[in-house]
Amino acid sequence: MPAEPQLDVSFVRPEYAVLANEFALLATEFGHGIDRAHRRDIARLASAIEHIDRFVDEVPGEAERLALWEDILRVLDGEDAALPDALARATRDLRTLGEERDVCDRIRRIVAKEVPTSETIRNTTSKRLFVRAVLREGRLTAALALVVAGRACGGPFRKFFFRLAGPANLVDKILDVRYDYERGEVALSPSILLHARLVGELLIRAVALVTSHPRPWRLLALGWRYLGPRRPR
Repeated sequence: MPAEPQLDVSFVRPEYAVLANEFALLATEFGHGIDRAHRRDIARLASAIEHIDRFVDEVPGEAERLALWEDILRVLDGEDAALPDALARATRDLRTLGEERDVCDRIRRIVAKEVPTSETIRNTTSKRLFVRAVLREGRLTAALALVVAGRACGGPFRKFFFRLAGPANLVDKILDVRYDYERGEVALSPSILLHARLVGELLIRAVALVTSHPRPWRLLALGWRYLGPRRPR
């Protein structure tokens, strides 16, 4: 069995290096080698997206958030926009990453699709629409990672990673939705019924997901790490 690939964390913050290494480990199980440069860039992607999401989440009004998203998209198009310094750095780094990998347009299109998806998660009071948007958000995040990975990943792994992304985002919401509600980042009350709906949707997808992995027990072990208490951000 090949050794788990590791990324030199001097390139990026440690938590993003961990995400990149886990992506590489999953790909390794499908016979794909994700080299250091790809892992570095996946970590850069995760860092940039996290910074952008955090800034947008801090904006309370929908009109103001949409205006901020428009400025972010302008920067991704290579235009100028008045963004806070840290947000501008994150957005420019995402643009630079797209240029380096020759995927600017694809990254921009995916980020544009994230805008209505994130607003649905924030504003809807429908459990059905909430779950649908959570699954879509996960798939969009997976699409970004796969765009950066490019030809380093083959078809079977891409199919698996898309299948993984929605359930992974459901797990995040199961663990975080109460904190998100308290912070005003979702309108849907974190009731027992909502948690039951999220868990049910996760279980529906879990069997097909696990059985599609070459070493299901490794996938279960990786997933178990995330099933623990979270602290508010």
